[in-house]
Amino acid sequence: LVGISTDKAAKPINVMGMTKALQERIIISANILNPDTRFICVRYGNVIASRGSVIPLFHHQIENGGPITVTVPKMTRFLLTLNEAVDTISRMMGESVVLLDLQGISIISDFYVIATGTSERHLKAMARAITDNTVLKRKVVVSSLDEQAQSGWVLLDLGDVMVHLFLSVQRHDYSLEQLWSEGRVVLRVQ
Repeated sequence: LVGISTDKAAKPINVMGMTKALQERIIISANILNPDTRFICVRYGNVIASRGSVIPLFHHQIENGGPITVTVPKMTRFLLTLNEAVDTISRMMGESVVLLDLQGISIISDFYVIATGTSERHLKAMARAITDNTVLKRKVVVSSLDEQAQSGWVLLDLGDVMVHLFLSVQRHDYSLEQLWSEGRVVLRVQ
């Protein structure tokens, strides 16, 4: 089950935001309580052509001579189409995803994301989805993706975040969660 949430769930001020926040909590609990079924929740902001999208309002304001009203003018906004949102979800459904906070522990990176893919092809698809859809929208070059996937471990350096995508055998062999056991587990999705 994949639950689609909204950025309005972060600090809910209306019924929609509150129901999405509750949905996220229910899905996270279900994932913990039902290990035989995968419950996943993703949160998006501005998805073009979705209900509640700000784009129709912007169109209307432009057609009527402006101004375009935004809450915080200095904030950077990232938009994606509904197809991009769905594709990202389907490509990025890794197994046993863990987010470790290593601030003050590791000099390499502040956070590690560790996930397991089901095949070499899945590792490559997840890596491409991550690099194509990083929040910063900066170009991340993945050197020798084919060779990394064949080895069973794809490493993506996103600056303060290191993403480790493993096949299950390699994840067990490298045991990064044990290696960095002093780190705080921020998120765990089975």
